[in-house]
Amino acid sequence: MKARYSYGEMEVLLSRAGFLIYDHMDADEATEAFFKDCDMTAPAGVGYCLAVRK
Repeated sequence: MKARYSYGEMEVLLSRAGFLIYDHMDADEATEAFFKDCDMTAPAGVGYCLAVRK
């Protein structure tokens, strides 16, 4: 999380390791998906990525 990879950089790194990006969310999307029923929010500036094996 501290590396601050762009979406494209993460896509290349995961591809080299045999993975594909299945889903990607920014902080607002993650807050809506996971925290909408509570007072928590996802940290700003952090992307959430779900990768699957090719």
